[in-house]
Amino acid sequence: MRILMIGHGFPPTQGGVETHVADLTRILSERGDRVTCLVGAADGEGDSNETHDGIPVHRRRALRPEILRRAQADDQRSGDDLVRRIATDIAEIGDDADLIHCHNLHHFGDHAARAVFKESGGRATINTVHDHAGNHVLRDVLDALPWTHLVYVSRFIRRRLPSPAPGSVLHLGVALDRFRPTGPRYEPFLGLERPVIFHPARLLDWKGVETGLAAFTRVRAALGGGTLVLTAGADIAEAAASTRRLRDRLTSRAVRDGVAPYVRFEDVPYDRMPAALRTSDLIWYPTTGEEPYGLVPLEAMACAVPVITSDSGGMTETMRPGRTGLVVPRGDPPALAEAALRVLTDNDLRERLIAGAYDHVRDFSLGAYATRLRALYARVLDPAIVPCGPSPWVAG
Repeated sequence: MRILMIGHGFPPTQGGVETHVADLTRILSERGDRVTCLVGAADGEGDSNETHDGIPVHRRRALRPEILRRAQADDQRSGDDLVRRIATDIAEIGDDADLIHCHNLHHFGDHAARAVFKESGGRATINTVHDHAGNHVLRDVLDALPWTHLVYVSRFIRRRLPSPAPGSVLHLGVALDRFRPTGPRYEPFLGLERPVIFHPARLLDWKGVETGLAAFTRVRAALGGGTLVLTAGADIAEAAASTRRLRDRLTSRAVRDGVAPYVRFEDVPYDRMPAALRTSDLIWYPTTGEEPYGLVPLEAMACAVPVITSDSGGMTETMRPGRTGLVVPRGDPPALAEAALRVLTDNDLRERLIAGAYDHVRDFSLGAYATRLRALYARVLDPAIVPCGPSPWVAG
């Protein structure tokens, strides 16, 4: 199959969507599909063309979130100009594609989605729905445009964003060839005071970073040591100003609580994330908002690192409390700290959670996901042979 992937970002831009697109294009290419990516340009960069794992990646400023948001707020003429620019890129880059697979084109504005249908020529068009809420999510993009199929990453998101378009639920898969217990360690973590607690989420308010910092203060007081690692947020597909404000607020609180020397902000490169997970003693993901899915906890499970999450959104579909990790209430620093201390001090519990999680994550392999997705591609490309109805198709 010839597939054009379209999205707002691609590594080194941080985020679960960006990582998923990179991993997915790689495995589809390995299985013989010809994949081309049209994505937003990296922060501060202009249009460029490159290859990533042998896959053509075309980066365009027109697909950057801030450009799309600005166009959504501007007059119709500027928006129409942006649609034409994106449509021209689609025509030049993906003219021979059998299928167009978009990621989150209901987010940040409707211009990219409008451009897709301007140039689709009746080809199958799929949108994977990764996110469900926020000021820049447009339900009309899902409801009013003629998508061939919508792929939801969790049952939770499908309930949040129902659409008349045919749809399926496919839980995202983990690249088990990259995320595994054995392999290199991440050098910047090796010299940190143990235990190292890593929260590898985007530096956004709703990701629970303030809950985590409050819990870490308690953990460190109880253990007499430890380091909390948060992402620095240097390249996040969100408003840079709000990220800087949050980091300043976290830094001030860490100083006030006397833990500033032991709170580290680190942007881990895409290709080094498995090593960073392996070098950590605990991964927590205490999201206070509604997590759409939560791929990172599964990646940590695959690296044989214990995991704690909050009872948030799509993570409730992939976590098995007490078997694959511990689950705590959202926004509850004492509960998070207590769970962390249990995992860090009870070796039997720790080993039991690691073993259960490692067995569990086999059901969420990227290979299995790609097999299901390619079967879905076949359905939408030839519905006369294999009908593709509206009933949900859930992986995992």
